[in-house]
Amino acid sequence: MRALLRGNPVAAHFVEVLTEVTAWPDVKVYGIKRQRAELESALNYGEYLRMSRHGSPKGDFAYVYAHNGVINLRLPQDTDDELLDRFALAAYRLEGGNREYRISVRIVDDETRDQAIRL
Repeated sequence: MRALLRGNPVAAHFVEVLTEVTAWPDVKVYGIKRQRAELESALNYGEYLRMSRHGSPKGDFAYVYAHNGVINLRLPQDTDDELLDRFALAAYRLEGGNREYRISVRIVDDETRDQAIRL
């Protein structure tokens, strides 16, 4: 993770998001495990992280990418653009990928950091 953060010119803002969100009750950050990984393989923290609220029936609520400061959020599929405009003007929709994680924010400054936290 540290190596990925070194390549991100606004890493401090990204770390502030992680610090804030992981201070919330029951929120944890995890590495990933590839689908074909051996059962006893350790979690991989070298590409992206999963943020999860312990006890949530939905599981992970965000995937975070240290190298570019992008956070893909799990929001209700019917989240409308008006709501996004009100809370996070920097949020954008992805066309592909997992349909549950199609709303993203790229953290580049204080404002986008705060928007990501609000979402």
